[in-house]
Amino acid sequence: MVQDIRFQIVDLVTQAVRGLSVSGELPAIVVDIPAEAIHGEFTCNIAMQLSRILKKNPIEIAQAIVTTIEASLKSHPLASKIKKIEVKKPGFINFYFSNEAFYDILDRVFEEGSGFGCSDFGKGRKTLVEFVSANPTGPLTVAHGRQAAVGDSLVNILNAAGFKASREYYINDEGNQINILGRSIKARSQEILGEAIIFPEDGYQGEYIRDMARTFLDNRKIKTLDELKTLDDGAFRQFGVEYLMALIRRDLEDFGVTFDVWTSQAKVATIDQIEGVLAFLKDKGFIYENEGAQWFKSTAFGD
Repeated sequence: MVQDIRFQIVDLVTQAVRGLSVSGELPAIVVDIPAEAIHGEFTCNIAMQLSRILKKNPIEIAQAIVTTIEASLKSHPLASKIKKIEVKKPGFINFYFSNEAFYDILDRVFEEGSGFGCSDFGKGRKTLVEFVSANPTGPLTVAHGRQAAVGDSLVNILNAAGFKASREYYINDEGNQINILGRSIKARSQEILGEAIIFPEDGYQGEYIRDMARTFLDNRKIKTLDELKTLDDGAFRQFGVEYLMALIRRDLEDFGVTFDVWTSQAKVATIDQIEGVLAFLKDKGFIYENEGAQWFKSTAFGD
């Protein structure tokens, strides 16, 4: 409904501008929501754009446009919906809605319920939105919470616009950072069991690592350093990733964000998987050779 009114206002402004005998192509007529509510529901700056073309004061041009629009409104469907049109310095034309316009919008809200504001613009096109994706090396931060709010809202908007959007969390659960996490947990476990060690210089210093080490020892029922030494480094890495991912999942769920897809890099970025993807792309004609290297044909996708 609001968009319908906007389009009709654009049409009224366009017709009024054409009556000003503007030579050549008309500037783009943009009807926007003003920055401050006191300036009405919609505003248009076309008079200022026309000032250079017509070599007139934008206020004078705006008044002429408004006079023409007000005359046209007498027999226009918007007559009962536009309460006032006002010219403001340096040449803005502001449109104010009547109560009837808002009543129509409220009627539509009640009629359409949860579908109000939705559209089929996306035509069901699948869209994957990957966000947050914090490395599982520590708890989520406030910045991650902001990312979760923005990403989740974006997916909601896409779905409301007719897309079939999903939420993905990409878990970076391999590589040097995960190795450091495992070494950090191992070092704190050694300390708890009484061994004097030099904590890794690049280790994670947070108190949460000590808490994780205690949980690791309790879960494994490890009481001595000799029992601890029977474990390889992979045991500490795996525990750290699983522990922190469970914490991250719980925090996100408490925050009201639920992901549709959780993708493990350790499972995706294997040699077999990578070679399989390359073979698939070659079969589709998206890989080519040049100067002794293989290239992805990104130009096929508008790059």
